[in-house]
Amino acid sequence: MQARLDELLGGFHRRMDAQQSVEAKLADFGNRMDTRLQQEQAQALARQQQEQALKQQQEQAKTKEPEIEREHSRGFGIGR
Repeated sequence: MQARLDELLGGFHRRMDAQQSVEAKLADFGNRMDTRLQQEQAQALARQQQEQALKQQQEQAKTKEPEIEREHSRGFGIGR
């Protein structure tokens, strides 16, 4: 009887160890996916910020072009 109890108890411990191993692997996988998601979000935010900065530069360049053209016109005696 004791041998059977030891056998059952041993099987129970092996199943518990296997379950803990699976849980640890799932937790590790979840952490890696969280890290990957955070990296992708950070990259997307950086791209968005770069695009906004480029748009602002383009808008600033558009507003400066007429000023430059007027100054060039004055310098060459055009438009007087």
